[in-house]
Amino acid sequence: MDNHTDIQYVDMDLAAIRKESGVTQKEICVILNVTRQTVYTYERTQKVPKYMYDKLAEKCPNLLQTPKAEKAKRMAKVLEEEAVIGKRTYHGKYNVNKGLTWNYQG
Repeated sequence: MDNHTDIQYVDMDLAAIRKESGVTQKEICVILNVTRQTVYTYERTQKVPKYMYDKLAEKCPNLLQTPKAEKAKRMAKVLEEEAVIGKRTYHGKYNVNKGLTWNYQG
């Protein structure tokens, strides 16, 4: 990822999911190799970069097996789907209130 504007985010209540799974903030820091401040920011904003979500899914799949993680799993799956319309590439984005929307990615 060369440009930070290209980062996709997964809406995810990491704090609730973490607590439901019995995982500490410190354990999340170790799994993601980030600082506690970074984990705190993810928890406060309830958004996790897609590449960090993928890292969680790979290194701690049990964390994402909780009922509270279902919305995040659906959204991450949609973010992986692409539709090419003409010469423009669109990426699907899942929003709980709006459903699936497609956004143009330059």
